[in-house]
Amino acid sequence: MKRQLLLLLFASCLAWVADAQTVTISGQVLFGQNAEGAPFFPVYVQIGSPGNPGSFQELWTDQNGHYEGDFPYDDPATSIIVSVTDFCTGIEQGVSL
Repeated sequence: MKRQLLLLLFASCLAWVADAQTVTISGQVLFGQNAEGAPFFPVYVQIGSPGNPGSFQELWTDQNGHYEGDFPYDDPATSIIVSVTDFCTGIEQGVSL
């Protein structure tokens, strides 16, 4: 049976400023029709600002599909993009925070 990657995280993706210069990105990747947590799944986070692509980091989910990472956040114009790739379809799904 072909499984579908449900839009992860995005409803549950949280971003909050931990202090003036970092931001913590966390969420959960859900997989299949039963929306179970996807264990050990790669999540891609890109932090940048206009004219500067910034940093890119690959995070991995834990055994329950949860992920978390801290990133530099120096500029209010900074964009945050969180994405995953559905291995069954090859389609990348992402959200801009």
